[in-house]
Amino acid sequence: MALLSTLSKAIAEAEGLEETTVSWIARHLREAGLISQAGRGRGAAHMKASDAANLLIAVNGADNAKNAVEAVNKIRALRVGLDPRCKTEKGLFADICRYGTTFGDAIEALISASIHDGDAVSALELEIAAQPSIFEDNQISIGFGRPHSAGFIAVSEGGPPNPGNPFNANDHLSSIMFAYYWDASKIWSQNTGRRDLTIIGRDVLTRVGRTLSN
Repeated sequence: MALLSTLSKAIAEAEGLEETTVSWIARHLREAGLISQAGRGRGAAHMKASDAANLLIAVNGADNAKNAVEAVNKIRALRVGLDPRCKTEKGLFADICRYGTTFGDAIEALISASIHDGDAVSALELEIAAQPSIFEDNQISIGFGRPHSAGFIAVSEGGPPNPGNPFNANDHLSSIMFAYYWDASKIWSQNTGRRDLTIIGRDVLTRVGRTLSN
């Protein structure tokens, strides 16, 4: 199992961020009890899927390190909305779509499914490959909205790069599975003012899963 420093480095490299930035965010979460802590050196806490989920949420959903704890508490609690695109009969994605599921639990489940032994294929990879698609390379995306906390998880058909759509904008409109998470009490304020969206994909989940596997 990985230490916090190893996990922070892996996330920083996977997302193209400064390691010091991720480490600073991780420190705030650990001090707030949102990341496991124990001793130091060999006695340091080994990271779990819940720790990785909280760090990913903070890195991608917080405006800065000082707001990381508040962002994790808000974003983890977002609940899945009712949407016809959120439909699978069984398996991991059915659990993600189940009424009452929180965004935090869903991300944690994806990370847990990304952990694997040795060269074995992870449960997440098998689940993604099992979804119906014209192309063989399905993709998964996790979106974090700011400043009004919201999120989504989407499985979309993989395909050749589109130079006219370099950021894969609106891919969720034709996704195989799309689950959005929101705070129902904020429904009338989530479409006002400037909104930012950060999206991470299959590569980040794979890197985190591989790190926790070691």
